[in-house]
Amino acid sequence: MNPIIRTLSLLALVATVACKASAPSPLPSDTDPVDTDTDVDTDTDEPVDTTAPTVVSTTPTDGAVGQRDDVSVEIAFSEPMDPTTLEASLDASDLGAVTVSWNEAGDTVTITPVEPLAYAQGPGEDDSIQPLSYVVVLGTGVTDLAGNPVEQGVQVQFSTYTDRWYVFVPDDTMTRSLTPSELLYQTNDPLVVGDDTDDIGIRSVITFDLSALPAEAEIVTEAVLATRQMPGDTWGTPWLDLGDEVLIDHVTFGPMVDENSINAAFNANQTALASHTGFCVEDQVIIQYDVTDDVDDDVANRASRSDRSQFLLRFDGPTDLDGENDRAVISRDLVELQMTYLAR
Repeated sequence: MNPIIRTLSLLALVATVACKASAPSPLPSDTDPVDTDTDVDTDTDEPVDTTAPTVVSTTPTDGAVGQRDDVSVEIAFSEPMDPTTLEASLDASDLGAVTVSWNEAGDTVTITPVEPLAYAQGPGEDDSIQPLSYVVVLGTGVTDLAGNPVEQGVQVQFSTYTDRWYVFVPDDTMTRSLTPSELLYQTNDPLVVGDDTDDIGIRSVITFDLSALPAEAEIVTEAVLATRQMPGDTWGTPWLDLGDEVLIDHVTFGPMVDENSINAAFNANQTALASHTGFCVEDQVIIQYDVTDDVDDDVANRASRSDRSQFLLRFDGPTDLDGENDRAVISRDLVELQMTYLAR
């Protein structure tokens, strides 16, 4: 082949290959497939959150009863949320002014009333008292960190306890003055604490029947054992010889006080549930002693204690061995247990 012709042919071939390599890709037509994946950020290739958050749980649950006046409402979500979107979606006006806080993970919000909520109030025997109801509503405007609104709003409706009061009088047959082996006086006589001329100790037991308390009663908020001392009826010098105060023990000594159980009642302090000082001192007339924790414990264990709340009055020293009567005298007629409690 002529060298000149051969050179021209090679140049033409190179030009053809070069054109093919630099030719632009054709533009997509209306029928060509287009990538429409919106779950990936096209700038970073990172997945995009498009899943709506959900409410996982609430505390209290919707419809809960018997809530304390300091209750907070907690709403837990399936993922961290954007706190700035909560306010416009939250209606907690039933609770009055509230504070709003989030846990560290950002997936649980707590709504707390600034002031205690109210209780419906009334005497224990009034069955017409209905608990007060409160509602917290969260709409769908609250979003997660990606801006996805919550899938469904939530309502939390709950009621607080009712605040009741009741005055119990003693069970006379189980409220007695006694020695280790003998019942003293009649069931309408005053209660005596001290000793006698035979240097035998005298104590008094008090029993309240709690069966009038409704089954819905759960928390004793206050219990006061009230009566009066009768200083003019004091015998001898008990405050000098036996101690400067009458002690009170919270006890359980059984369902009755008779010849078979006198000693157990007299010595009930040896297994007392709790012991207290200063129930009564010299020259004290009005006695109002706080036994809230004791009675709350009795209510919590009312089944095993047969609906009884029992106390023992005694001096620290059972006798002074002087062969004389030394006795403090306490009114039985005015003994009462003044109780306030919370019930569902």
